Amino acid sequence: MITEDGRIGWLHDIAHAIKENEQSPKAKGLLVDATEQKPTYMSQRKIQARLFEVQEQEKKRIARELHDNISQKIAILTIELDLLEKKLPTSRRAIKDQIKGIRDQASEVATSVHQLAYQLHSAKLEHLGLNDAISSYCEEISEQHQLSIGARHATDIEADIETLPSDVSLALYRVFQEAVHNAVKHSHCKKIAVNIGKKACQLTLTIEDNGKGFDHDSMDLAGLGLISMKERMDLNGGSLTIITKIGLGTQIIAKQPLFN
Repeated sequence: MITEDGRIGWLHDIAHAIKENEQSPKAKGLLVDATEQKPTYMSQRKIQARLFEVQEQEKKRIARELHDNISQKIAILTIELDLLEKKLPTSRRAIKDQIKGIRDQASEVATSVHQLAYQLHSAKLEHLGLNDAISSYCEEISEQHQLSIGARHATDIEADIETLPSDVSLALYRVFQEAVHNAVKHSHCKKIAVNIGKKACQLTLTIEDNGKGFDHDSMDLAGLGLISMKERMDLNGGSLTIITKIGLGTQIIAKQPLFN
């Protein structure tokens, strides 16, 4: 707000809707002068944004190390085991079988390393965009955990998705990734639906599962990563809503204003 003497003041709006009988809803609440707290709030937001940036840089570094170093060493180990198995005579069947078992385990480790590197940093998000990265991750999760997971978006929002700033795309991707991870790990669901839609000048990402749901008030939100998800959306002017009930699944709704 602008005060009578021309200064800019900041207000914190605390309100909720009240509906009595059949009357139109009314807002009841109060406005708190937050002008003095604004610099501290903005400083905290900058620190939080910087922390997320540092985290992403570290994830990218670790993912590159896993892909370029660890994965390559495991691949070489697998090749050497294969060559060793072929050098042994047929009469050494027991040893050949042992080597084959070790080689298969090494291949499984290589797959796990690849999956971890992809979770830490998605090259597809960086080079192909949010939509392709989400679709690819859905396919990978579906294959790993034998569950139905699909992503779809309205055709008229393709341009909006492609022109999102990189930090906004990353925030939405991390929210999607964390929501899917929680659904797979905690909800015991059989199906996950991911939808991207647009209403007015707002992009909406919805992740919905048919799992067991949870008691929102009694759960450790920090342990589920929900606090981090909320903070990521808040930093870009967005919002995060969690709709869940025991036995009726969970719905995560991330809303991001489109400023262009």
